[in-house]
Amino acid sequence: MYDPATRRCTVALAGHPPPVLTDPQGRVTFPDLPTGTPLGMGLGSLFRSAELELPQGSVLGLYIDGLVEARDHDIEEGMNRLGGAMAQPGLPLEDLCARALEAVRGRAASDDVTLLLVRTRLPGAAHERAGM
Repeated sequence: MYDPATRRCTVALAGHPPPVLTDPQGRVTFPDLPTGTPLGMGLGSLFRSAELELPQGSVLGLYIDGLVEARDHDIEEGMNRLGGAMAQPGLPLEDLCARALEAVRGRAASDDVTLLLVRTRLPGAAHERAGM
């Protein structure tokens, strides 16, 4: 959940890797967040959340593990590739998505691939989003 007035984003993980964050200067991070049980795995599971501050112009990327890991590639290697693709925050979101997906093209399909990118804006500014 993101509040553009305070620039605070509340995040809870439910079995997926941490989001990728790119600040307006192009610094990429994968915040260390509390892990949670995958959705649908047990009744009454509690999800711990964390708050992040996202400066105006930041890019937040939500993705599933199929984007960053495969049988023949370590997840760290995949996260490094994703981070490299996301290090140009001035690009349109569609171009950032394309750069991130280039790294998985040609690999044998062993899992689904999903990526959702959003860029933070002040309230009232034009909204932009892209997903692939």
